Amino acid sequence: MSLPKNAKLEKVLPGGIAIYDVSHILPQPTKPRFNKRPPGTKVVRVFFHHSGAYGDDGYDGAKDSVNYVIKQRNFGARPYHFWLAYKPDIDDNGNLVVYRLAKNEERCWHTGKRANDEGIGVVWQGNLYPGKTGAPSDSQYKMAEALTKWLIDSLGLE
Repeated sequence: MSLPKNAKLEKVLPGGIAIYDVSHILPQPTKPRFNKRPPGTKVVRVFFHHSGAYGDDGYDGAKDSVNYVIKQRNFGARPYHFWLAYKPDIDDNGNLVVYRLAKNEERCWHTGKRANDEGIGVVWQGNLYPGKTGAPSDSQYKMAEALTKWLIDSLGLE
């Protein structure tokens, strides 16, 4: 598992977690709609979801998820801001990689109108419904903890 060529290191977080921005190389909707936050909207919370399936590891899973939402479901925006792979990529410094799929300013299509307007969407790769495929991986827990702390601090959330 390796990083895509044009991934941009955004931030190294405590605990050996690195955020890499891949928003500029992921598929974009051909007719973007609903992908801009309303003017003056402030991010007030972070929403965690699960992808519903495992699919490919690392970046390939993130790319597949974005492709599915845009091409198969015809959504007018990307689904989430951050991707927590079940089996994450590891960068050259040994950090677990969290992928940024969209900028914070972008309105993603993850929950519903107001939540999409005011929220950051983070997705755990996998089907986490009780009785389905299971719990998040240890790596996902580590990535989620570090990312949550950083988002709270950087966005001024309470």
